[in-house]
Amino acid sequence: MAEKANIFLDKGSNFTTTIDVVDTSGVSVNMAAYTVSSTIKASHTNTQVNATSSSNLSFTTAGHANGSVVLSLTGTQTGYLVNDKRYVYDVKVVAGSTTTKLVEGVLQSRASVT
Repeated sequence: MAEKANIFLDKGSNFTTTIDVVDTSGVSVNMAAYTVSSTIKASHTNTQVNATSSSNLSFTTAGHANGSVVLSLTGTQTGYLVNDKRYVYDVKVVAGSTTTKLVEGVLQSRASVT
């Protein structure tokens, strides 16, 4: 079962977060051995992130040997998100023919004050 983690970010700003992946013994998992992908959607059934988008938005993902997975969005990408709207996202890893959902949750974009 996937871990749950909610993300709050500032619209129009670059965003990066790191997920540390460990096995049941607490040992870091070599995530460089996996293909990592992530998708952001307006809802579980709607792929559009805003009224002008025709598709979903994806984090740039990278898995590292030290057990970390880095998720990133550019300021342009976060600019596509609607202020104070809740989105859903997930992070999946693939090894061979096996796909596992690592993390899922709600992503919310906030307008910047300045």
